[in-house]
Amino acid sequence: MFVTKLGKHQKQLTKKELNALFNAFDKASFFDFKNEYAGPMADLPTTYITYQDNHEQKKTITDNWQAPQELKTLEKLVDEVANSEGWAGRWGSK
Repeated sequence: MFVTKLGKHQKQLTKKELNALFNAFDKASFFDFKNEYAGPMADLPTTYITYQDNHEQKKTITDNWQAPQELKTLEKLVDEVANSEGWAGRWGSK
């Protein structure tokens, strides 16, 4: 609801871009993070980040309070990819 791109979108990443993402998640030891970083208040902004590696291992982390900087860096990296050019799909409006 609070995004600029509504609906399904897709983008073909280059092998280099995809490898950079996989390497960033591996370097940060994504699967070692806690499943949730929850704050004392229910109405804090929340980020959900999901990663599935080449071995089909999958994890979703809920972050709305004091997550490690390494996780924040991954969230920013994913956000940069999501906001990059070249996405195709149905665009909606707010």
